[in-house]
Formats: sequence, structure tokens, C-alpha cells
Amino acid sequence: MASSKGNIAVFITGWDSDRWKKIQQGVQERALEAEYDVSFFSCFGGIDTTHKHDVGEYNIFRLLNLDNYHNFDGIIIESSTIISKKIKTEIFRSVKKYHIPSISLEVMEEGIDFGGIDNYKAMREMVEHFVKYHKFKRICFVTGPEDNTESNERLQAYWDVLKEDGREVEGDDIYIGTYEFQSGYAAADYFKERSKGLPDAVICANDDMAMGLCRRFEELSISVPDQVAVAGFDNINKAANFCPHISSVKRPMEELGYQACDYLLRKIHGEEMEGGFVCETQGIFRRSCGCSTDDGYTFEEFRNVHFKTMEHSLFMTKMLNNMTEDLTTCDTFGEQLKFLKKYIEVLNCKCFYLCVDPGINFRDERIKIENMSNEIRKSSQYRIKGYPAMMEVPLAYRNGEFVECEVFPTRQLLPGPEPEKGHVYMYLPIHFQDRCFGYCIVVDAKNDMSSANYYQWLMNIGNSIETIRRKQIMNVAIRKLDDMYTRDSLTKLYNRFGFSRYSQEIYQRCQMEKVTMMIMFIDLDGLKKINDYYGHESGDIAIKTVADSLLKIKKPDEIVTRHGGDEFILIGLDYTEDKALHMIRKLNRELERRNEKANLPFEVEASAGYYILLPEGKVSLEKGIEIADKRMYKNKYEKRQRQEKMRSEANN
Repeated sequence: MASSKGNIAVFITGWDSDRWKKIQQGVQERALEAEYDVSFFSCFGGIDTTHKHDVGEYNIFRLLNLDNYHNFDGIIIESSTIISKKIKTEIFRSVKKYHIPSISLEVMEEGIDFGGIDNYKAMREMVEHFVKYHKFKRICFVTGPEDNTESNERLQAYWDVLKEDGREVEGDDIYIGTYEFQSGYAAADYFKERSKGLPDAVICANDDMAMGLCRRFEELSISVPDQVAVAGFDNINKAANFCPHISSVKRPMEELGYQACDYLLRKIHGEEMEGGFVCETQGIFRRSCGCSTDDGYTFEEFRNVHFKTMEHSLFMTKMLNNMTEDLTTCDTFGEQLKFLKKYIEVLNCKCFYLCVDPGINFRDERIKIENMSNEIRKSSQYRIKGYPAMMEVPLAYRNGEFVECEVFPTRQLLPGPEPEKGHVYMYLPIHFQDRCFGYCIVVDAKNDMSSANYYQWLMNIGNSIETIRRKQIMNVAIRKLDDMYTRDSLTKLYNRFGFSRYSQEIYQRCQMEKVTMMIMFIDLDGLKKINDYYGHESGDIAIKTVADSLLKIKKPDEIVTRHGGDEFILIGLDYTEDKALHMIRKLNRELERRNEKANLPFEVEASAGYYILLPEGKVSLEKGIEIADKRMYKNKYEKRQRQEKMRSEANN
């Protein structure tokens, strides 16, 4: 790891970029003051840990394990952003196991110090404002996920204030949301369609849902706050400048990050720190609930921010579209890396490392046909949980230059140390659905890495890796099918289809290069006798013996074909009569050698005939094969006559 005074790890997800950014700023500020590195392990995981995409995102938290927890002096868990209870529990269990100073932000966990706000107290203030100041009678609530601690604390405050005021809360007064804008949007339809009619007010467990609620009410011509008052929680920038401005609870998120890091540093340095700390909140009452507080941007400020945001959004949209288009065209990882280099500068960072599982074979651009089944097996058994022991770095960018990095042990996390003190590292997952490819490290990024734009940037990489892998396997499958179509299954020689395709290429070279072309027709002697006396399996051995012999003696640019059951054709360029006869002698010697080595109960022999086709002649390839075939039968007949004569003389 880096040679700073120490290193603080932060577990955080980026589903709420405004909160993410403020906490990050606070943690970074305090860590860099102390000349500590800070390492953010982040993703965009949702609530559903069975959803393949969420599985792939959350795997980044498993990068820390027994081998590398010792790299960190303290750990901050921004628990409220990790909305999956299962993943949160897994992180808490690991942190407790390794006994490292740690603090959980905004969610209390036994055995881990707490830093955050009093959600119950803060929401009580908002509900009491609606009950006592505005005197709303029918107040409904949009909660977050049912197993989310923060959301449940805020819901409890709502229940308690209404109960203390002597009111009944019925089941349909509460809508269970997901903390997302769209769930607030859906809640508006839910409340409109209730038999008891619209409520006087709706309080939401966060600002995103409050904004979604207001947007849908606007579309339904329901005025906020004249017909329904609305409030949220968190006081994010978008809510403060929404129309209408959203009443909310201000949480000092940057202060929370700063204090959390300061708390850990003091504990690391030996101070007695127990229990944690609580930050104060503030109710901000704006137009959405009927109050007149206006602490958002002025019109000119809003226009300035709006157009800057729009310009950046247009730039990022165009860049991401170009990136997607470029990566979609890639057939190899080499092409992918070439295109990725174009898009590194958009991160505005000091260093970038793409760390991948060596099993992906980034360096091997072509899968061999004989390895296809193994590659298909590997592709169906991608790593889903955790990371391999070693990591490859196919792309590394450092201080304005692309550099080479060696394969490194995953327990190091980084391919190499940064010499200076005080760096900010972002560890982000690279995956396709639940298939883990590796992770990337962004060092000292000046841009907001919690933005959905950078999330899409990362997704492009994972999608591209999977697309290339599928292309490679598909291409190998096509080559395999083509090989099966053009080759004989027993001998692996070309069959008639293969001969038809590749013999024409050699024939054309003969014509264009003005060189001779030799066509040799070979026939296995006595196949019927071998089949009848020793069985068809022995016949196959004899056929394969001739095929293997021809493969042994042929030149690299020559082709051999199994033309029929026991017939073969060998063709090659630049032959004379002497060279052709020499090739037949080589075949006979090779057959003799194999007969001696195999010790079969029969001899494997073959007869051959050839024809030398001249480039300036008018004999076609087909005619040349016919002539070579006739000469082969003539030689076979003459050989048989000689053998019968020899047997006859031996008997006499």
C-alpha cells in the first residue's frame, strides 16, 4: 500500500450521490490533514441481493478479507447507503472478526461505534411541525425499505407523534417505498386512489421520494402545498431547489464524514474513545409544506448551476454514447484496451488501474479450437463470490502516461505503491451481472465518482468484456463447426468438402505463380480382406495409419484429403517426376516404419499414382485427379501381379 502515515477504508454505496459526495469530502479532508490515505470501496448495489447485477456490484466489499484487512488502520462503514441488510450484516461480521477500529455511520450495530444523527428525534420535529404548526389532520407517510433501520426509526417517530396527539394511523396511511424517486412517484397514485381520498399532507423518509411524489401530483393537477403538503428528509441540493422547494431535515453530511474520520484517528492514536458521536440536525421548512423559507439558489445562481449541469450532462452523454459504440465494435481485448485509453482522461484522475482475473486471458487474443470446450466451461463458471489470489493489470495509467504493470497478489489491492503521502483510492467493481471480472482503482479523482455517469462508464467496461468473451467463444464454435464440415471425423484429414474448398486455392496458385502442381491419388491395399478377417475396427486402424503417414510426409503448404472410404489425395506445388516418385518412396518407408512399430497381425500397404499438372496446360484439376486415379489403379494392378508371381514362384 501507499507510504503514508496510515490508511482508512470506507465502505459506501453510491445510490445517493449527493450524500455520498458530502461524506467523501468530509472523510478526505480529515484524512489528508493527517497525511493518511483513504480508500473507498464503493458500488451501486440495490436492495435485492439475489438480483444478478446487485451480486456483481456488492462483491467489491469482499475484496477485503483476512489477507489484507491489516492494510488498514481503521474502517468507516456508511451503513445507511448500503440498503441491503444481508450485505450490511456480512460487512459488520467481517469488521468485528478482524478487530480493527471501526465506526458505523447512521446505523447502530452492537460491537461497533456509532456516528450519525438521531433519526427519531429529527423526524419527530418534522411531524410535530405538521401537527402543531400547520394543524394538518390527515397525515400519511412514505417509508423506505422495510428492513432499513433509518427508515424504521423515522416511521416510528411518525407513529408516536400522531398517537400522542390522539390520532389513529391506519394501514393505508403508509406507503412502503424504496428511497428512490420512482417509488415516491408511485405513492402519489396510491394516495389519490384511496377510498378515503387525498390526505392533507404526506411526509417522506427521504427527499428523492418527496420529489417523486410532488412531480406526480403536478401531473395529476394536485397542487402542493395547497391541496397536499409534502416534506422529505436529508436536505439534498436537488430538494432545496426543486419546485416547490422541499421541506426537509438538514443533516450535516460533510461534518459527519469529517467527524467519523477524526474519531477513528484519535482512537488509532490511543485515545479512549467509546460509543461514538451524534451530529445535530435542523428542520428546514419550505414551500412544499406551506412555509415561506427560501434558502435555495437565487434565480441567477440556479440558471448558472442548471446550465453548467446541462453542459456537463450533454458532454457525458455524448462521451458515453461514443464509448459504448467504440467498445461494441471490439472483437479482441487488445482492441478494447486501445479504445479505453481514449476515455481515461474523462475520469480526471492521477492514476487508473484495471485489475482483472488472469483467467479471462486478456493477453490471448484467439482461443484455439482444441481449447473450446475448456473455454466454454470456464465461461459458465465465472467467479461470483470474492476474487482470485492474483490479479492481472492489462491497463494502467499513472501521472499522464500508460505504463506496464506486473501480475500482483490480490491481497496487496494495488499493483504498486504510490510514493507520496495522502492519496484517495476508489475501488470499484468490474463485472457483468453476477460474473466478477475484477475491479478498477481510480486514484485522486477530481470528479464525483458517485455520479451515475461514471457508474455507466464502469458498466461499459464490464459489458464489453462479456461481449468479447462471447464473440470469442462464438467464433471458435463457428470454426469448430466449419472444421467438422470440412474434415473427416476418423482421420482428421480434409473430406470432399474441404478438398473442394482448399484444392482450388492451390490450383489458382499453380496458374498465377506458373509452377507445377502434383496430384497424388493413394488407395489402401486390401481393406476388404482386413475388414473380413480382423473386423472393421482393424480396418479403421489401417485407414488411419495411411492418413497419419501422409500427414507425416507432406509439406506444410500441401493438403491431404480422404477422398473416399480407403482413397486419399495429396496435392502440392513445384513438383517434377523425380520429386513425385520420391514422395511415393517416402510414403512406403513411413508405412513400413509404422508396421514395424505397431506389430499388427496384418501389413498396411498402399498404392499410389500421380499426375504433374503444368500451369500452361489445359488439363483441369478434375481431369488431373482422374488421370492420377487411373495411374494408381495401374500401379495397384502391377503390384498385385508381381506379388502373385512371387507367391507362385515360392510355391514351385
